[in-house]
Amino acid sequence: MLFLRLLFVAGLAGPAAAWAQPLVWLDKCTNGSFMGLDLAIDYCTRAIKSGELSNRNLGTAYHNRAMAYFKQGRLDLALRDYDETVRLDEIKGEPPHLRAITFFSRANIKMAKRDYDGALADFDESIRYDPRPGSTYVGRGQVWLAKRDADRALADFSSALKGDAQASTDKFGGGSVYSRRPKNFDRTDLDSSAYAGRGFAYVLKNDRTAAMVEFGEAIRIKPNYVPALKGRAQLAELRSDYAAAIADYTAALHENPRDAAGYYSRGRAWAALGEYAKSALDFDAALQVEPQHHAARMSRGFIAIGEGRYDDAAEQFARVQQGVQPRAYLLLWKHVAQARSADGQKRGEARDELARNSVKLVEQSMHAQIVAFYLGRSDDSALRKPGRNAAEGCEADYFLAQHHLIGGDKVRGAELLAAIARQCPATLQETWAARLELKRLEGSVR
Repeated sequence: MLFLRLLFVAGLAGPAAAWAQPLVWLDKCTNGSFMGLDLAIDYCTRAIKSGELSNRNLGTAYHNRAMAYFKQGRLDLALRDYDETVRLDEIKGEPPHLRAITFFSRANIKMAKRDYDGALADFDESIRYDPRPGSTYVGRGQVWLAKRDADRALADFSSALKGDAQASTDKFGGGSVYSRRPKNFDRTDLDSSAYAGRGFAYVLKNDRTAAMVEFGEAIRIKPNYVPALKGRAQLAELRSDYAAAIADYTAALHENPRDAAGYYSRGRAWAALGEYAKSALDFDAALQVEPQHHAARMSRGFIAIGEGRYDDAAEQFARVQQGVQPRAYLLLWKHVAQARSADGQKRGEARDELARNSVKLVEQSMHAQIVAFYLGRSDDSALRKPGRNAAEGCEADYFLAQHHLIGGDKVRGAELLAAIARQCPATLQETWAARLELKRLEGSVR
């Protein structure tokens, strides 16, 4: 949340024409939502360069230009302007509430840049100058969350619930005319964000029951509050309530239909329910929004392998491979897709490609051991080492099943796939692929 600073006209000296135009520019500098951010920045810059502004109004011009830069994601320019505002506020000895706004705003820039210690210092200064606004405690609580300090985050979010709400007329972009309307101190945004923050703090403390209560309260206050909806959806997934998770993800996507991560998460929940066609649609939607969403593309590949569309799967994995460092897990999936392709040439080249790519691996993971097994450098005993967790066992069994199927032992391969489909977590992509392939194999028998 960004605070608007308005121009100050008292105490002006000299001919009206000497200062009137810069003040017009400064007034237009606040109207980013009406005229667009680029034009607002241009008016702020004209006012700054005029040399006719008072110290306070000059600080206001830098402050409001910084907010416009922030809205555009130009964080370095925004930080530079806030540094200048802090300097000017110090020279003039501006009122505490103005100085608090400046430090609060700069803290948000530093947080966006992941300078968490710098953000904490600025939030502390903001609270020192004006301890009343609840939004400052929300901001500092979010920094504590980023630093994984749940107890301090909880303390700040609790303070936010006791703090003052910002007037909606003071938010950036509405312009000075809008700001003169009667103040509306609606607490909806403040309280919903504070309760959601408490929910995420309890997630850090591994207290899922308390987290669900806090997310529920945030959603009760603001039913369309996306962070709380997604937080509650993630907790629903953890307790295997995938229908509830899908409902919350759907509500969140209704508010933000350009959320690639939201489509990906809902797609995984659909897959856990066995609704693979719906999950594929969501993975595709994620890729439409964000073509470089590797997890969604990988998931599309997992489903394609299960459905027997091996060439499509290989293409998906190859596209991911182009943008990341060599990883054994990715090499294995691509190899399986190529080795089981209907294209005889691709099958023949698959093992040679796996051997070439394996040279680039530096990891000592279970997946690297499976690669070595596929290349004949070890036997399957390496895949069943003591101490493997359940998910690792399922992954090893899946690739062992595929090794049998590639080698022509369909009976043993199908037995392993059936065990995976029956025993392994529904959220595991190997489970998706196993269940889809079993469905195909059963259909071919009938």
